[in-house]
Amino acid sequence: MTKGNASDGDRTNRTRRSTGHRVKARAVSLSPDDAVGRDVVGELRAFLNNAKRDDRLTVSLPNNIYWLLEQLGINAGRKTQDAFAYCLKYGLPPLLTLDGIAEIRRCRKAAVVEGSEDLILFETFLFEVAARSGSRRRSFRKIDPEDVDCCRDVARELGLPMANLVTLATMTILLENPDVPDNQKHDLFDELIRFGRAVKRRARLAQRLRNWAGAAPAPSLHLSLDDVRRHVKEK
Repeated sequence: MTKGNASDGDRTNRTRRSTGHRVKARAVSLSPDDAVGRDVVGELRAFLNNAKRDDRLTVSLPNNIYWLLEQLGINAGRKTQDAFAYCLKYGLPPLLTLDGIAEIRRCRKAAVVEGSEDLILFETFLFEVAARSGSRRRSFRKIDPEDVDCCRDVARELGLPMANLVTLATMTILLENPDVPDNQKHDLFDELIRFGRAVKRRARLAQRLRNWAGAAPAPSLHLSLDDVRRHVKEK
């Protein structure tokens, strides 16, 4: 992941309180100033990691995110790999409730079904998670393959590098960890806000593309390999 910084327009007013979107999956509130009701340390302490030892995921993570995973693991009396597995499993579902993500996935699926050339526009989501302290590729054991497959599928549908999606899902849980220092919690908050705004812009573009595609005439040309053979013989 490349190094990046949020623009001034994307920085959140840290003195303003905001009420975040909550879902029954206990989604992150997306506000570091709100009282946190989720005991992520206690949840990790009770987390049963049933993945096999050889179930691995190698991914590039910002160093500051890895250090916060280490902190979470130590405070819960668990290994860093368990903290990562826990954050990945429970961080992705609430992240996917952000406005616009479902719309992008729906529009891309429609483009796939139609065989539209617009698919090229869904391939690359130009969003990079800021890695102010640098990043490293790290290998984690005992990561549920279903969680990895889910991340890979969603990342492909969004056009986002998988490492970015994994990092954002991890940040969703770390944001609710009361042990994270306030300045770092605000950094997590601002980065998730920056992502949420980028998603909404991309969703609007995806919807415009689909509206345009819906107005185009349906394909009516029918060809087969027999047509190819016939034309080859004619030459």
